[in-house]
This record gives sequence, structure tokens and C-alpha cells, in this order.
Amino acid sequence: MIQRFRDALRPTAADPAIAQQQSLLYIVLLGLAGPGLLFGIAMAILWLLGRTPAAGVIAGLGVQPFYALSYWLGRRGRTRLAALIPVLIVFVVMAASFFQVGVGHVSTVGMAMVVATAGILLGSRIALALSVLSVLAYAFAGWAQNAGFIPSAILPQEAVIADAIGLGLGLIVLVILNQLSRQEMESALQLERQISEQLQACLLYTS
Repeated sequence: MIQRFRDALRPTAADPAIAQQQSLLYIVLLGLAGPGLLFGIAMAILWLLGRTPAAGVIAGLGVQPFYALSYWLGRRGRTRLAALIPVLIVFVVMAASFFQVGVGHVSTVGMAMVVATAGILLGSRIALALSVLSVLAYAFAGWAQNAGFIPSAILPQEAVIADAIGLGLGLIVLVILNQLSRQEMESALQLERQISEQLQACLLYTS
């Protein structure tokens, strides 16, 4: 079982650059899908008990097929398209939650997850663009809530349990993504050192 799991996370591309992108994609998807699944199950239980709206269930479980699609595309080397899917679907779900339950909830952490994921998989430009869109979505939803256009909005104190669970799992995801960023920087620095050492060795050999 463990070996199958490792094989599922092993890159399939012969090109080292694509293989590295695949590795990042798989780990990011695992970091998003695992806590998201736990969150969806917890929200489903609370929803059945009448303690939280269905938005949490959709946010946790409804995105899982899209993660699977992203993984499938990544295995076939279409890493750019595969990376776009989790970033965009999480952004859409989080933005939609603003208009479903209102602002002031743990869904704001989801926007931080979107930006961090975009930064790792797609680069700083797209991450910055999503940061701006996240702020605009939050501000617009806040205006709509204050204007009475979101009748289903709930007060933060009425969703303390759901928000606490979401906050904990969301922060876990952010820790995972932060660790990935550090590993990527360390790998880049190590590769740069290796190239520098090889160049120095070649210069000494030719001289």
C-alpha cells in the first residue's frame, strides 16, 4: 500500500523540469485534498446536525473531483493546465462562500491558500493577481452583506465550531505550502551551487 502511494506521487515525465513540476503538483494536491476531505466530512456531520450551512460541505467535498482531474492531467504531463485547476476552483469556492454565508468567516483563510498555491505552482504574477481579486471579492461581498443583498449571511459567532475546524485545517495547509516553498528554494540553491561547481571544474580542467 505504501509503495503504491509512493508510486502515485512519483513523476512520470522524462524531462527533469516537467518532472519537478509534477512533484510539486502532486504534493500540493495532497496537501489540499487531505485536509479538505477532513473538513468536508466534519462539515457534513455538522450540517446533518443543523449546526452549519451546506456551503462547508461543498467547499470540502465538492472540490475533490477537480483535484482528481488535476492529478490525472499532471500524470500526462499537462502540468500548467493541471496547476490552474486547484487554484481556480478553490478561488471560486471561497469567493462563492462569501456570498453564501457572508464575510467574517474562515473562508478568508481559503483565499490565503489560493494565493500560496498559485505562488508555488504558477508564479508570483498570478499569485499577485489572485491576491487583488480576493480582496475585491471580499470587499464586494462585504458591501453586499451590509446592503442586505445576502439574506443567508450568518454571524461569525453562529459558526464558531465550523470556523474553528476550518481555521485549523486551513492553517495546516498553509504550513504544508510554506514548507514546499522552502524546499523549492533550497533545491534551487543546491542546483545553482552544483552548476557553479561544475563550471569551476571545467574552467580548471581547460586551463
